[in-house]
This record gives sequence, C-alpha cells and structure tokens, in this order.
Amino acid sequence: MRTGAGLAAGLAIGCALLAFAFFGAAVVVLGIGVGWGLVLAMPLAAWLVVLFPWYAAHERWSPAEHQRGMYQALTAWALTDIAVLAVFAR
Repeated sequence: MRTGAGLAAGLAIGCALLAFAFFGAAVVVLGIGVGWGLVLAMPLAAWLVVLFPWYAAHERWSPAEHQRGMYQALTAWALTDIAVLAVFAR
C-alpha cells in the first residue's frame, strides 16, 4: 500500500500533466504560437524533475528530504506562474 506522500506525489504528477495539457490547449485555441507554448515546457520539466524522484523515493526519504522537496515544488510553482504570465498576459 502506498503512503500518503506517494499518493500525493502520484496525484500531483497527474494534476501537473493535466494542467499543462490545458495550458497547451489554450495556446492552440488562442493562436498564441508554438514558440510561446514551448515556454510552458520549462515549468513542466521543473515539475517532473521534482515529482518523479519524489514519487519513486518517498518511502526512503527523511523529513528533511521531504521538506527540500516542498521547497523544490515551490520553485516549480513560481516558474509556472512566471511562464503563464509570459504566455497569456500579453
């Protein structure tokens, strides 16, 4: 059985993929252009770099490693905010 951290990381991966699919669809529907859409690939990559290792190793991580993961997730969130503003708030 998965722990709460594993369930949360798995859910976060699914939500990140869904969110960026919606961002990509918005780029297409609004005709923003592929170049701007690629800007969204950076925060998606940041999320995946944070979430996949967390999901894979959460059972072995110490509380300090989980805390570090939370700070990394906040960084990915900030990159997402910046990219979304750059792409859609023009």
